[in-house]
Amino acid sequence: DWAVLLADCEQAVKEKVDPKSERGQQLAHRWIGLLAAFTGGNQQVKQGLNKFYADQANWPSTFKRPWSDEVDAFIREAKAAANLRCE
Repeated sequence: DWAVLLADCEQAVKEKVDPKSERGQQLAHRWIGLLAAFTGGNQQVKQGLNKFYADQANWPSTFKRPWSDEVDAFIREAKAAANLRCE
């Protein structure tokens, strides 16, 4: 599911889709839905993920984030527009 969503997000970025558009909002909701499924509603897992992604400057150089900086910016803007967070 993540691979499909990331490909859809990469395509949206390539097509210059507005993150605030219906399509951008759908992608944001899918993203949050997959995060919710991953964490299973466990608050500690959610907090750990938030801490992990907030500390990207200290990730090992061998770890590659599975999405581009452009997708990261797109999905952050889309989630903000939809008032969605993984907390």
